[in-house]
Amino acid sequence: MNTYLFTDFSLTPGLDSKYDAILKPATGPLPYRLTNDYLFKALFQKSPAALRGLICALLDLQPESIVSCEILNPIILGDQIDEKDCILDIRLVLNSNLKLNIELQIDNMKNWPQRSVYYTSRMYTELAPGQDYKEALPCIHIGILNESPFDDHSVFLSKYYLTDISSGHIYTSDFSIIMLNLSEIDHATEAQKQSDLYQWAKLFLATEYEEVKEMSKNSPVLKEAGVYIRELTSDEELKLRLEAREKYYADRKAIFSSGYDTGYGSGFDSALEKMNRLTGHLLSDNRLEDLKRCTSDPDFLQKLFQEYGISRSSSEK
Repeated sequence: MNTYLFTDFSLTPGLDSKYDAILKPATGPLPYRLTNDYLFKALFQKSPAALRGLICALLDLQPESIVSCEILNPIILGDQIDEKDCILDIRLVLNSNLKLNIELQIDNMKNWPQRSVYYTSRMYTELAPGQDYKEALPCIHIGILNESPFDDHSVFLSKYYLTDISSGHIYTSDFSIIMLNLSEIDHATEAQKQSDLYQWAKLFLATEYEEVKEMSKNSPVLKEAGVYIRELTSDEELKLRLEAREKYYADRKAIFSSGYDTGYGSGFDSALEKMNRLTGHLLSDNRLEDLKRCTSDPDFLQKLFQEYGISRSSSEK
């Protein structure tokens, strides 16, 4: 598939008129929140201005510092996507010298540290045969999460580098992970509450059109994002895809909450533990397609459990 190269980050022409016609009359609950990963992908693929705004907020950059942005994995909006493909992340190259992977994960699958390291490593090691290691582009994996993956560490914004644990010396910043924890927005620092990132977090969490319109008052970029959210969620073809993603995640949650009552124990924690063990095996064996398939095919999931001998959780032994 062709990539999308953005070099013009201007706001949509006639934005105020579009706001008056599209967003201003809207009231009540949002039909789909920005935590819907299809809407997330569609919005930031549709609006270069919104994409630049989010990136600047996440990386603490000035807008003028971003001169080009190439999305490496665009989708054709409205086309059906493979329901087994549970990853609607945004992979891009910024200014031709930095790789980013922005991933939205609202359900806590209890494997985020392993997952984020794995995908960051894959980005970093995308070198052609014979290419010098020095030519590897710096990589940042950005996770927008609704729950901390750590029981003992939960903050609004976290940044991780390879560092010396004694001195704090950064070994390299070419390989880093950033987490925006939406569930901790109430514990953002006073400085963070004055930032653009805080406003973007509020947009992800918005449930009513009134919230979106209020945020649009002082930010043209958020106004554009709000207009596109309204426009995209009103499109009949896109609504089919948005609803499909809602169903996908509801079905996935049902798989976990059922405890896999097909001979493999029961209970939410037991199911999560078994799924985590299976995910680890599949990632180690580079079986990414099977990992995608098992999230929507319960029979195939049970076959994988049998294949890897995952019949009981450690708490059941």
